[in-house]
Amino acid sequence: MELEPAAAPRIDIGKLPYFNGFPYLATRLASAVYHIRLLPAEWSRDAQWDFALRQAGVNELAVCLVRDAERGEYFDPETGSTRIAGIPRAGILPPGDLVPVEAIPESAELRGRAEALEAYRRERVTHFGGAAALTHPRFPGLKLMLAPRGGKVHAKKSVWLR
Repeated sequence: MELEPAAAPRIDIGKLPYFNGFPYLATRLASAVYHIRLLPAEWSRDAQWDFALRQAGVNELAVCLVRDAERGEYFDPETGSTRIAGIPRAGILPPGDLVPVEAIPESAELRGRAEALEAYRRERVTHFGGAAALTHPRFPGLKLMLAPRGGKVHAKKSVWLR
């Protein structure tokens, strides 16, 4: 008797969970692994996009500017391409932090969203302790080292380790 491969289950991407503390920048660290950088709600659309482009350039990683649940504005620094598509959903949000390209002013509103992000992360990740090493999609021989909770790292060549 010959076995037929099972069809892959169809997933309605629009029903997958996402963090709703808009606006934020989702930086793609690896497939389905994103770093979330909260952006001040009072920043203008242009200021948010400018920050996104500069952050992508510094980290050399693709980013998605997420202003609402309906669409994301993507930028890939490798190709220089931009596109509008659905927002990143159901990915892994590891602890640790990519250093922002510029200081982001503190506010009560931003602290509230940071607490909501941490709660969202805790609900979805049971264990991601210690430092993590992620492979860069363009450089398979290199690893991105993410610091433990509360740590700071830059995702530039200096932290891509062999």
